[in-house]
Order: sequence, then C-alpha cells, then structure tokens
Amino acid sequence: MPQRKSHTKSRRGCAGCKQRHVKCDEAIPSCGYCLKRDVVCSFITESRENTDSVKASPSNQSEPGALAFSQSAISRITELSLMHNWSTKAYRTLCQHSDETHLWQIVVPELALGHEYLLDALLALSARQLVIDASEKGSTWDRAALEYQNKALTGFQLVLGDVNLSNCEAVFACSILIMVFSMAQSHMEGKNHLSDAILDILELRQFLSGIGLLQNEYHDYLRLTSFGVLFTPHTPTQIESEDSTGVPLPDMCRMVESTLEHLRREIPDDVNAKSYSDSISDLQEAMQIYCTGGLFSGIMTWPVTLGDNMIHVIENREPLALAILAHFGIIIHLLRDRWWARSSGKRLVRTILPILRKSNVAWAVLVQQAWVAVVNDTSSLNTPSD
Repeated sequence: MPQRKSHTKSRRGCAGCKQRHVKCDEAIPSCGYCLKRDVVCSFITESRENTDSVKASPSNQSEPGALAFSQSAISRITELSLMHNWSTKAYRTLCQHSDETHLWQIVVPELALGHEYLLDALLALSARQLVIDASEKGSTWDRAALEYQNKALTGFQLVLGDVNLSNCEAVFACSILIMVFSMAQSHMEGKNHLSDAILDILELRQFLSGIGLLQNEYHDYLRLTSFGVLFTPHTPTQIESEDSTGVPLPDMCRMVESTLEHLRREIPDDVNAKSYSDSISDLQEAMQIYCTGGLFSGIMTWPVTLGDNMIHVIENREPLALAILAHFGIIIHLLRDRWWARSSGKRLVRTILPILRKSNVAWAVLVQQAWVAVVNDTSSLNTPSD
C-alpha cells in the first residue's frame, strides 16, 4: 500500500485563501489562486505564535483581522489605481487645449489632497472613465464611481454654504467634475425610458445650484490662479468625429442661432414671455463663448440659468419650452468627441422630437434643421428618431 502523503498546511497564506478555506501557495506578490481569479492578494505578517493562537481560538475562526486588512488593502489599491488612471489618462478628457494639461494633471490632484470632496469627485470621474475601458472589472469601477460621487456631492453641498478665498478654487474645480460626471451618468445607466433625459437636465440644474453665484463672485480671483487658463479664449477648431458634416464650428453655431431666433419670434405675449426670451439669450451666449474658444462648461451650465417659470413650463412639456431645450441638446452634441458627452445631446433631442411632432410640427422641423447643421443627418445612426 503506497504511503499517504502528509498534508502541509499553509500557515502564512493570503487573507483571501484563508477566508475561503483553501490552501494558498504563498507566491509573492500574488498567489496562484488570487492571480487566476484576478483579485487582490493580501498577506498578513505575523509570528508563528500569533498564528497558532488565532487558529486555536474558536471565537477567531472567521479571522476578522484578516478580512479587515484585506478590505483596507483593496480600498487603498482601488484609490491608487484611480489616481494613477486620472494622472495618466482621465484628466485629458477635461483639457480643451494643451495649456490646460498642467492644471488638470498636477494642480487639481494636489488641490484635492486638501479638500476631500474634490478628491472624491476626482476619483468618481476616474472610475466612471474606467468603466468605458474595463472589460472584466466594469461593475467594480461602476460601484466605485457611484460611491465616490455620492460622497463628493455630500461634501460639496456642505461647503457651498461657506465658500471663501481659501476654498473657492477647490469648489470651482469640484463643480466642473460634478457637471461632467452627471452628464456621463445620464447616458450610461441604461435607462429604458427616453423621457428620463428631460429629468436628467432638471437634476443637473439642481446639483449645480449656486455655482453661477460662485463664478460671478470669484471670477476675477480665479482668473489670477492656475484656473486662469480656463478663461483664456482660444481659436475654435472644427469638430472631428465620425458624424461630422465638415462644417466649421462657428458656422454650425450660426445655423443653430438662426433657428433659436426663429423660436424667439414665436414667443407668445404671456407671463412666460420673458422666461422664454432669457433662456434663448443665455443659450446663445453660452454657445458663442464656446465657439470662440471659451469654456465648454459654459454650455453645460446653461440649465443653471433657468428660472422657476422656465422649469415649470419644461416640466409641463410646453412645446416652445421643449423646442428650446432640444436646442440645448443639439449644442451639447458639439461635445460628442468626449466620452462623457457622447450621446447626451442626441438622447435629449430623441426624447423631445416625437413630442413636438405631435404638438407643433413647425417647431419639430426647426429642431431637425438645427440638428442637421451639427451632424450628418443622412446616417440613421445619427438621426434622432422615435
């Protein structure tokens, strides 16, 4: 009878193998079990006496210390991964021009180390960007993105009540990151109802309430800081994307502006007349700033300028209000070369067009004309449809 091989226990195995009660090969830096399953491998350094003591104690069979260590290690590795992704890739999505690289790659991360809400917003956007590229860990990054964003929003809302010269840069940077994340989230949740696109815009406005006041009050100061590069006009460039018409950006914007002016002439003489007119003017101004090389965030913050009356008519699905809102979607589509705005504008236009076709065909035609000015409408992939 062959001699039975003795069983050698893994006394210095990783936390994951111990938790699963499987033998660990104790390979460094990652054991075979963890490596095969693509999970974090964490080892606990302890003396033989402590190991035996823990094993002998019935109350410690679940090894809570090992689990806590593993969770802590995972959290640290996650944040290091997210910060590395930000400094090497994700920051680029916010750079309109090369002279903004230092701001988003170096200045903002350093600033975030002293303001937790900004750090959380940065990590949230980095995780959201990783979801785009990740094949196997997409759900992990998705959960991380939502967790960090929720923390960022909580801290951000608290600090909005106490903005001063010592934190206005961090608040300003955080406001931009929250805007970008909110826009990315609106078309990445797999929502089944297109009507949610209108609600997303209203939620974006709610998130960013108070940002307009911040920019107005600290505009001059911010221009003197590293954020000054964001306020320096640049020569506008032509949008390069698969559905581009080849029309220069300023020409696109003039076409869209002409359809907005047509809508202005349709404004009825009632209590909402000023709200309609102001919304059109604010949208035209934001578009012109972007078309002359200014901040893309100016376009994104347009919902913040909407008054209570305008919000009310949008919520009631008034045709003229929706026609103006559809133009916002068209203008947002100018940012489609950025992953976080890839389909936000199109989704909004697709939501509104069917409603307008039933309530006011002429305004639906205007929206379609403005859309054609921005994209190649001959492609079924790019044409808003029911």
